[in-house]
Amino acid sequence: MNGPDEIRRTVSEAYASAVEQTKTGEGCCSGSASEGILTTLVGYGREVLVSLPVDAVRSSFGCGNPVALAEIREGDTVLDLGSGAGIDLLLAAKLASPTGKVISVDMTPAMVEPARANAAAARLTNIIRDRLTYDKAQLGALLGADDGGSCCCGSGGLPKAVILRMASELGGKVASIRGEARKTEEVIP
Repeated sequence: MNGPDEIRRTVSEAYASAVEQTKTGEGCCSGSASEGILTTLVGYGREVLVSLPVDAVRSSFGCGNPVALAEIREGDTVLDLGSGAGIDLLLAAKLASPTGKVISVDMTPAMVEPARANAAAARLTNIIRDRLTYDKAQLGALLGADDGGSCCCGSGGLPKAVILRMASELGGKVASIRGEARKTEEVIP
């Protein structure tokens, strides 16, 4: 592989293909994975799995249950890196709810979509909504391609061809993400 973009594309395509296969029962571990066997083998109890959308369980490719070790409490804000289909973010959202939040991050919008769908199916409202990934057209508009680069982004009158090339190269790679944090009063000895 020649660079980060190629690695990102390869990983994204592999996961997208694997998730698609789980929809037809042809997952990476055949039929047993679609029934949640794989997820129980890596530390999720059956009692936890039955409370989750079936697609989240079928599409899980995790190798452990970090939520069981995280000591998440009501009101916490949790960041789930590499959220995939969303088992961990769904479990974290239930623990942090109703005043907490869970933020889901994954490599591409296509990899975040299953998590969003599963969060909606689980009717959880404290997840995956304050992110906007800009496509080529949106970036072109933000950079002022139509009015010679006079937008608030400060492209300073760059030629339209340069702005369009920049928008094309950066489309899908620039996002507006809102994050929140809070300082706790708990002192760790």
